[in-house]
Amino acid sequence: MIAAIVIAVIVSLINCHPAPTILCHGYPIGSQFHYKYSTLMLLNNNDHYGKEPVGFGYNGHLVVENVWQSDNEYFLKIDFESGKFGHFVNRKGEQRKSDANVIENEYSLFAHIDANKETDEIKAFYVNKHDSTTKVNLKKAFVSLLRTKKAKEIPSLVVSKSGQELKKYYYKSNIDESEGDVHSVLVPAIVDEWESKSKLARDHSYITESIGWQNISLSSRLYSTAHSKLHTKYEFNFIKETNSDEKSYSSLSDLKSVVNKIGDDYLMQRAVLNAEKKVCHNCMTLKNLVKEYEDFLHDDKMASIQMAIAYMKIVDRVRTGGPGTSKTDIIELLNECRKQKNRQTLASLLDVLAGAMTEQSIGAALEHLNLPTNEELDLSERFLATLAASYLTLSETGIKSSDSSHEFITRELIKTSMEGKWVSEKLKWTTLITLGTILRSHNHLMNTPESFDDDLNRDVMKHLNSELRSCTDSDCKVSLLYAIGNTGNLKLSLNTLEKYALNLKQKRESVAAIRAIKDCLNYNQSIDNKLTNKLKALVAKVVFDKKHETTSRIIASEIITHHLNDDILVNSLFRGVSDFDNFEMTTMMWTKALKAVKVDAPPSVNNWLAHSTLFNGTSDSYKKAMGGTDTMNHLITVNLFARGLESLAGTTTSTAEETTDSTSAGMSLKIFGVQLRPYIFFTTTGELMGHVWSGTASEPTSAVRDNLLISDHSYSHSLINGFLVEQNIRGVLSLDMTGEVQISLWNRNSHSVVKTRGALLIQGSQSIYTSETSTSVSQMFSFGDQSSIQFVTDIDFYSSPFKMCMQISQPDFIVRHNSRKYESVNSPKADRRIHRRNYVIPAKSFALNRDNNAMCSIMQH
Repeated sequence: MIAAIVIAVIVSLINCHPAPTILCHGYPIGSQFHYKYSTLMLLNNNDHYGKEPVGFGYNGHLVVENVWQSDNEYFLKIDFESGKFGHFVNRKGEQRKSDANVIENEYSLFAHIDANKETDEIKAFYVNKHDSTTKVNLKKAFVSLLRTKKAKEIPSLVVSKSGQELKKYYYKSNIDESEGDVHSVLVPAIVDEWESKSKLARDHSYITESIGWQNISLSSRLYSTAHSKLHTKYEFNFIKETNSDEKSYSSLSDLKSVVNKIGDDYLMQRAVLNAEKKVCHNCMTLKNLVKEYEDFLHDDKMASIQMAIAYMKIVDRVRTGGPGTSKTDIIELLNECRKQKNRQTLASLLDVLAGAMTEQSIGAALEHLNLPTNEELDLSERFLATLAASYLTLSETGIKSSDSSHEFITRELIKTSMEGKWVSEKLKWTTLITLGTILRSHNHLMNTPESFDDDLNRDVMKHLNSELRSCTDSDCKVSLLYAIGNTGNLKLSLNTLEKYALNLKQKRESVAAIRAIKDCLNYNQSIDNKLTNKLKALVAKVVFDKKHETTSRIIASEIITHHLNDDILVNSLFRGVSDFDNFEMTTMMWTKALKAVKVDAPPSVNNWLAHSTLFNGTSDSYKKAMGGTDTMNHLITVNLFARGLESLAGTTTSTAEETTDSTSAGMSLKIFGVQLRPYIFFTTTGELMGHVWSGTASEPTSAVRDNLLISDHSYSHSLINGFLVEQNIRGVLSLDMTGEVQISLWNRNSHSVVKTRGALLIQGSQSIYTSETSTSVSQMFSFGDQSSIQFVTDIDFYSSPFKMCMQISQPDFIVRHNSRKYESVNSPKADRRIHRRNYVIPAKSFALNRDNNAMCSIMQH
């Protein structure tokens, strides 16, 4: 009896190990292992089995065979079992009797797996080029589910084993709360969590049964009620083991021979699931789609929900391709809009092409506009601003594969800016500012110290420095300094910025340079010690030198307190306040330093504050967030600047510095934290008086009009059961900012109104497709609406001290939240469920600071 047992064991070992030096990797060669497999997927709102979910599943049989192995690698063959067709089932697991939509075996799939004692890694799959995507994905996923060791390519996977029980657990969120939330609130929250529990064979060589689940949620962090949750479960069981007739692979000497034997029809693929190819059936051409939404693309529809919907529809069509989306077709469409003198539609269509960010759309827009010869400054600058905003939004995704078009557009803008004489120098400056912004987007996506010194960065910085050296006036130099600041690359720009920051002869350029340094630090704070020491010396020179512009000194103090965190410099600010002669500036510096100091302020500092408050009044600055959260990027920032206006108000200058200022004023705009070209209102007293007497801007005048892509996430997420969920979330802000001002030199007062109207639309979805167009499931959500904010400023400069009252108000509006679910299982028709909810947001007036409220009360009486 004992001899019989020993002989049986020896025979089994021989079957498992054809040669003494070869290990057995789970499945013995010469046997086929048959499994029954089933899975189900449900999309819903709040829970897995809540009200009205949509979904489908799959039931089938698979066969696994180890056809070749060596000491540390093996080759698996996976098939659907012949004669036992797989079927798609509805969300209840039921199969239709009339169902002819079956999944049968046509081609095998091979998996090359590298294994050692503790981990294994799927090196490659070999897939027949004629096999359908759904079949390939199911077989790929089944190989992964059969693995008994920790997957080397998933470091965060937790694997635990106890006896014959094997458990795997995985959790990932794109928002890491433990490290602090540094993402914009416009970046969606995505959570992927799954678990599997398996039972091993007695010798622990392979899995005999397994169950598991996976939950994937996609939600907007701007409005968390808008979300989609996917619940997946699977189960498989070992049925039987049969002898294999396939002997030809096991005798081959090496892996290369095995790969050659499977034939030229087999292609090597990575160990990831493939996205289903979406076919556009009966698609409307881009031209016809634009015509359908033409009425919503006019300027009078700006900042409306209709404009936002039209933008999203057309952007989606341009991105997904289809009829009429080639570069030639788009250029023809743009030319038709121009010939019909339909400039309003043309401007919005260019916004769409900038938001689509395909090489075809951008190439067509640039060829149509022909920037060097273009005389339509407003139209061209609007396109460039929208393009810059779109790339900044794209960089927030953090998905490096999204970087494909950065180099294309960067090279195109460099080539365009190097062309001969430009009709509008201002347009050339805007082009270079956009170039700097797109480089920042590239660096943000790469997110490595090395990326700041790559070929693309060096080429762009070299070009911007060359253009800066060729500038002949301050307007050009200021614009180029803004462009350099937009790159966020302090490593390659500090030497240039230092030169201009310390130039006391050109104060506008000095302010622009120190502001560019701050912009670089706002974006990238991880600089080495050498740059840090150089920066400390630079800002110290600016802060403590009275010859520097007041604005430069304030910005330099912000760099000290917000970015450098240097105790010596902060304490130097405290000690130096008594020597500063500009009390407004000193109060701001003192406030910033007090917030940054790590110990109690010295008594002399408090004494200075009491003296300043008692004899010189107080200075206050504040920011008011009108909606959103601390993590939400500033979408639009408006800075107004003016010089030499004291004489118009009947006051005299107090310092020699101020008497040299020429009369000028303008506006500086930032979108998503990056500078646009500054707009100059006037540069002389005569020009100002001309505006006053002619009533310039006494009626509402548009300052900013754009359709901005503010959220852009698109990702195919592999499920453990063999399907892919395609996640999309996009958002658009249709914006119209107008302003008007009335100035009375006789009464010495002014009244200005800045009205910002906007329409916000966020759309998100999770969808699962198959190679059979009659089977798919999708859940979509959207929310948003239109509103406005009005900023009214009244100034009385008849006598000193001046009086100023600022008031901000917002009317009531309705937020609309819609949810749609689509389900199609073995049917050309889709079942649809729609839920609509509305929320009224009441009107409000925003409370500013106490001093402003008191001044408003005085002026109203």
